[in-house]
Amino acid sequence: MCSVRSLLRRTRLLCLLGLFLAPALHAQPAGAPEHAVTMADTLALAGAEELYLENYKGSITVTTWDRPSVAYRARIVAEDLDGQMMLPEIEIQVTRDEDGQLSLVTNYRKALRAMQRLYPDLQQYSLPPVHYVITMPRTMPLKIDDYMSEIAVTGLGADLEIYTYKGHVAVTDLDGTIKLDMFMGRADIGIRTLTGDSVIDTYESNVDVRLPQDAAFNLALDLGALSTLMDFGFNLTDRGKAPPKLNPINGGGPQLQLSNHSGFLRLYAQ
Repeated sequence: MCSVRSLLRRTRLLCLLGLFLAPALHAQPAGAPEHAVTMADTLALAGAEELYLENYKGSITVTTWDRPSVAYRARIVAEDLDGQMMLPEIEIQVTRDEDGQLSLVTNYRKALRAMQRLYPDLQQYSLPPVHYVITMPRTMPLKIDDYMSEIAVTGLGADLEIYTYKGHVAVTDLDGTIKLDMFMGRADIGIRTLTGDSVIDTYESNVDVRLPQDAAFNLALDLGALSTLMDFGFNLTDRGKAPPKLNPINGGGPQLQLSNHSGFLRLYAQ
């Protein structure tokens, strides 16, 4: 199931930012020109060993290359008058820590404080979405912490971790491991080579997982009430027909743990 740790962490973040949001109170007229800010840079890695990205809503598109650098473009789009007032104060924080992590973090704190000064009695605001386009080294691990973005990762040859509450996730041609923690989103996970133990943990999401027909791994299952359909010799229609919890596939290998509570989870051989 979706871990209590991750749900509590997201709840604390939302409380901190004041993001229990209502529809915009200052809607932008139809046909008004778009207001947006774009920030972009190419960052030499200088020993960085992992990329961490944190976003609230918008989109995250990741592709890879063989250069020792990370290129990013973050486009912040104001969808209403609230967003226009916030634009100058929204930050994309770029930091590096001593453990080798390069971080890109969407930070609304200054924008929210500015809005609270303007409207001290108003507690709910419509936040502008942030749309990231990132190119990073193929073999660099990637960690994404998100609330409700459209996420696409293509061609990564390293460990991938994604935490999202109700985002939509598409992973293509992954050569590595995956840890997906999702509450109520949608995901399509295409794994070309599973190189280590992996976990896909959902609550009421709709998730497809795809591996090659000849992939060798151990399948661990913790299935909920709704239908879960599987290839690799399994055809599950309800939890009453679930096979043993640990199943060696093609002789076994790294463990792939699939967990859900009340959503749809499907495993395909391709």
